[in-house]
Amino acid sequence: MGTCWNALRGAQVTWWYTFLLKFATIVLATILMVSGVLHLRNPPDHFVSIVNYQFIPVVAAETLSLLLPIMHIACGVGMLIGELARAASIVACFVFGTYLVSQIAAFAYGMQINCGCFGTSHLDPIGWMTIARTSILLGVAIIIVYALNFRRPLDSSPQSSGRHFREGVTIIELVVVIGIIGILASLTLPAVSAARERARMVQCVNNLRQCGQAAMLHESAVRFYPSNGWGYLWVGLHDRGFGAKQPGGWLFSILPFIEQTRLYEMSPTESRRHSREQFQSYVRMSVDTFLCPSRPVPVINPVREPLDYHFGGTVVDLARVDFAVNAGDISWETYSGPASLTDIHYVWPSTSMASGMSFVRSEVKQSNVLDGASQVIYCGEKWAPRGEQYLGNGFNQPLTAGENRDLHRFTVGPPVGDGDSQLGSISHFGSSHANGCNFVFVDGATHVISYSIHPAVFSKLGNKGDGQSLDLGGIVE
Repeated sequence: MGTCWNALRGAQVTWWYTFLLKFATIVLATILMVSGVLHLRNPPDHFVSIVNYQFIPVVAAETLSLLLPIMHIACGVGMLIGELARAASIVACFVFGTYLVSQIAAFAYGMQINCGCFGTSHLDPIGWMTIARTSILLGVAIIIVYALNFRRPLDSSPQSSGRHFREGVTIIELVVVIGIIGILASLTLPAVSAARERARMVQCVNNLRQCGQAAMLHESAVRFYPSNGWGYLWVGLHDRGFGAKQPGGWLFSILPFIEQTRLYEMSPTESRRHSREQFQSYVRMSVDTFLCPSRPVPVINPVREPLDYHFGGTVVDLARVDFAVNAGDISWETYSGPASLTDIHYVWPSTSMASGMSFVRSEVKQSNVLDGASQVIYCGEKWAPRGEQYLGNGFNQPLTAGENRDLHRFTVGPPVGDGDSQLGSISHFGSSHANGCNFVFVDGATHVISYSIHPAVFSKLGNKGDGQSLDLGGIVE
């Protein structure tokens, strides 16, 4: 009796197991086929869904908008056909896995877009519900793969009832799976790389925006924009306030306005000179707001030409700075500055031709920006060479130093991509980004300016008082 009961119970368990497995397979296959058919009926709609994720180039999105629906239908049909069920289920796992990663990334970046699973006409914004739904579908696909490969077969015929494991994957199935995985990988890896660069680009823009807002707060507080200090042998002294009496440059002056008051107050003062060790430790303190995450250079770099700074000491290495203020459309040489705070014999360089927003002992007021705040660059990314040439080429001075070639750039030529030593120099703005250089204007707006901008047009953006207004719509992004 016990043997019969155990046999009957085993048969019931096998029946329920087979029923649930077939039911899950049919449901998942139906979802895939319905999704594929809907997208094939409206390829442009599917194309828009893919482009909205902004993770892959438009050309790849065009191909993917046709390939994915066919893959959905093929997977759905394959899951319902005997020996193809395993291969189709494995492909479905990778498809749902790719969707899940894309949705999580879009949600993390704060993208307000539809999921696109059933077209853009179906309102289905990415959120926890869509991520949970895709996770469930992925989980079901994984369970089906596991059941088909390591558990009882789908059919419960007498010939198969004694087998507890399926045969291994056939060569055809293996080739199909590897081919599809290769296609998905070739499309996904560039998308991941592009997404990471896009995230770095956004962070760079945000950092520049903070610098522009800090300059606006500085102007609101003291009625003029940050000065660029006295010269390249001077550093900021926080007890000397702002403007012409401050020997430190514009970066030092905006520290209190970007929540870096502690670093600002750690500077030397008129009555407290830093020791060499103190100053070396001080100039190694990095500020993330002054960095572009796309630049493949260490944050701390050795200097090529060590200098002995007033109220500081000799610097061996220092924190990198990737942004420079607009010093105008006419370039000039930099100077070391007076020998002391009380040097009455020092002849300050003339700034009558200075057309930018910050220069030696400048106190540029809002009323001096005759072209309008939306027409003049305040600061932007600075050009950098590559490899060993990086050292000393505009990256040799502390961020708290006074007027020097590390702190300012001119609009004497259009921005240049990093590494272009024929066009770029320590006078140029430039960037590691492929599509252009980031800038923040005097009004706080950020724009991307192409490397191909006409030199004469770019020059005007550096002059605050030439009286010429430009239509920025055609030259900036």
